[in-house]
Amino acid sequence: VAIIRAMPDCVGICDAAGLLMYLNPAGRQFFGLKANEALKRPLRIYQPESEYERYVTVMLPEAEREGSWSGESIFIDSAGEEVPVSLTLLAHRDPAGKIAFHSLLIRDLRAKRILETQLLQSSRVEALGRLAGGIAHDFNNLLTSIMGFADLLAEFVPQGTGKSYLEQLVYAIERGASLTGRLLAFARKQVVNRKNCYVNELVKSAADMLGRLLGEDVSLRLDLATDIPTMKADPFQFEQVLMNLCLNARDALPQGGEIVVRTRLIEEPNGHWVQMSVIDEGVGMPAEVLEKVYEPFFTTKPMGKGTGLGLAVCHGILSQNKGRIEVTSTVGAGTQVVTYWPLSGESPSDRIQTSELPRFGKERILLVEDEPMIRELIHNLLQKLGYQVTIAENGQVASEIAQAHVFDLIVTDVVMPKMGGLELANLVREQNPDQKILFMSGYTDRTTQDPAFLDVSSFFMAKPFHVNALASMIGRIMEGKEPGF
Repeated sequence: VAIIRAMPDCVGICDAAGLLMYLNPAGRQFFGLKANEALKRPLRIYQPESEYERYVTVMLPEAEREGSWSGESIFIDSAGEEVPVSLTLLAHRDPAGKIAFHSLLIRDLRAKRILETQLLQSSRVEALGRLAGGIAHDFNNLLTSIMGFADLLAEFVPQGTGKSYLEQLVYAIERGASLTGRLLAFARKQVVNRKNCYVNELVKSAADMLGRLLGEDVSLRLDLATDIPTMKADPFQFEQVLMNLCLNARDALPQGGEIVVRTRLIEEPNGHWVQMSVIDEGVGMPAEVLEKVYEPFFTTKPMGKGTGLGLAVCHGILSQNKGRIEVTSTVGAGTQVVTYWPLSGESPSDRIQTSELPRFGKERILLVEDEPMIRELIHNLLQKLGYQVTIAENGQVASEIAQAHVFDLIVTDVVMPKMGGLELANLVREQNPDQKILFMSGYTDRTTQDPAFLDVSSFFMAKPFHVNALASMIGRIMEGKEPGF
């Protein structure tokens, strides 16, 4: 009896007429009955009518015929809510063989259902992440080809209207790269390219574009602290976070208003941080909404108006950049989203300018790329610069070539059929540990903590890229300089 009283599940006894004669403490709590409250209540009042009919016509007959019945059922709890439960029903007979009473073991399945829903959602997010990453990878390859040939075409287009059109084309390509970056951030398969950079420079460079996106009835005010040291962050991902937060703030201002972007240097017990905040005085969020803001697909916007990925993406990006994000909000008063970025305390990373004159050389380069257009583009560029180029369409072919020949540099895509760039690098370095390798990718399904990436002879170029940027990086690698990525 003591064990039954201590059980967390409901235990009850019904007489042959269907009246509840006993409930353990957990059962009384579930049905909302006080400890001293009399029972002898019909079980039917604790079940929906259709479910009680199933209890009488299906569950009871089987329990009396077989001795027990187990399955799922529905009961009504103390709040009047229909609750899914796991029910075990036992039939007990007297010495004469007649039904004396029935015992019930009832387990609340709500927590299990929530867990199942979360697991299903997690699987859905994972599947969508794989899909998003794959789409972004293919799209980045297309953008790399278009951007590369646009760069080459620029050499033959004189100043004037044609040049202006070409610049607009390149701008559109770069915006396309921004979109694929958002997909990759959601998929958490974006290669993080962290640099030493100034937060105020990044905010100012994004301000013009944000002004166009926010619309005429929403103004943007920059509140930027001076003398903030450099932070360690991926500039492209920082722009994604800033854009997502400002667009969310805009949506919270249906009648228009002001959005403030604020930067500060703060000190905490665990060190100094660069703080970037986006503040609005919009509709705000209640506590129950605030608890779910980082959940993928959760959105308060009307159907078709929001993806529910904005803050989930931001949370993923901050995690990748070793930072964090905090949200505070008051209904009717607005929302403040604060992001924290690690301080680097170093000089800003060198930036490769697309206008930098490429270096001409005669070194031997093995080019490994499965996309024919990109392979042709880079092949033509490197040959034009005087390099001796051997091409391979995947890592397997390249590994066979590398075993028979020596190359000053291997330029390889990361994700390829048969054998990817990381596997190729590991194989080649078994024979030549100091082999210089330049990885090209906008997506990787392997972590950048892979030893092939971390090797001192490894370099990285994010797709899509300008051809002069690639040429300049290769030139710097050949000269033994820091590539500046």
